[in-house]
Amino acid sequence: MIDQSSYGYVYDLAGNLIKKGNRYSIRNNTVTFTATEGEGVEYYAYEYNLQNRLARVKKNGEIVAEFRYDAEGMRIKAQEKLEEKQSTRTTYYIYGYSGKVLLEESRESVSPELSYASYIYAFGKTFAKIDGIIGVSTEITYFHYDNLGSTKLMTEQDGKIVMEQDYLPFGGDLPKVGQVEVYNEIGMEYKYTGQNEVVSIGLYYYGARYYDPAIGRFITEDTYRGEMNNPQSQHLYVYVINNPLVYTDPTGNVRAYFADSTISYPEEETESNEQVINPRSNNNTHIERPNTSYNPITKSLKSFGEIAKGFWSAADERRKRAFDSPYDFANYMTMGILDLGRKSFGQ
Repeated sequence: MIDQSSYGYVYDLAGNLIKKGNRYSIRNNTVTFTATEGEGVEYYAYEYNLQNRLARVKKNGEIVAEFRYDAEGMRIKAQEKLEEKQSTRTTYYIYGYSGKVLLEESRESVSPELSYASYIYAFGKTFAKIDGIIGVSTEITYFHYDNLGSTKLMTEQDGKIVMEQDYLPFGGDLPKVGQVEVYNEIGMEYKYTGQNEVVSIGLYYYGARYYDPAIGRFITEDTYRGEMNNPQSQHLYVYVINNPLVYTDPTGNVRAYFADSTISYPEEETESNEQVINPRSNNNTHIERPNTSYNPITKSLKSFGEIAKGFWSAADERRKRAFDSPYDFANYMTMGILDLGRKSFGQ
């Protein structure tokens, strides 16, 4: 039996979610939506651009969100319908080199005034939000995180709490004990693992993809195909190999450990396990790269490097012995040819 709280999902040939609804039937492995509007109906249609990025979302036939991206695929504009305010908000995003949002410029359809939000970072984390432009506004709220980097609490300068909540393991909102719903007086949208929640469509923006916390899945396939020795990582939609209590996903592509309160730097590259820092992610996350064999070109370059080290080491030894004897001087001047001859003829 299919109840009204369950959803049917339809994907295109590229693996993108294109339809989702709570009025549907299933026959011969085919999902058919029986209603797309009306009371109690939730029906979403998703459209994508040529970069395979989510461009438009419709709910019950009405556009509720539209997005634009730059050449690198980073979202630079979002237009959302705000049901509570009966208005539409348009937001432009400005990023720093690390891929973090530095400034947001917003305007709502019911008001011609522009509003700004600036963000300050410390040790790879969002430290504070300024309601305005840095150096002009003094209205500051501070972020407080849990062990995964999710926003648990926000306070004003005088310590007043303006946002407080817990989270379900895969990112769903969980009110604190004694609350009927989460307390979010300022409408903060940077929440689960520090990612941006798009309230109008119920998804989180993770950079490379959008994530649905209700089912713990991304709505499009991962471009990274996973690890041969870890079948869980080969699932193209699953969130952090179904282990959200340990991992986060800073970019929407690869799981990572979140290093609480400290900055973690990558270990030295080895053939068995490489670890890298992604420039689009937090500076305090170890991003795992699969245990795959090196590219043969990389191996060759490393081999040449070892040969060069050996050559210069031997040359330095010959230089140190150059004046010990006529033989050593001649060997130094001929770059070790005498030693090579002695080894070749067994002398």
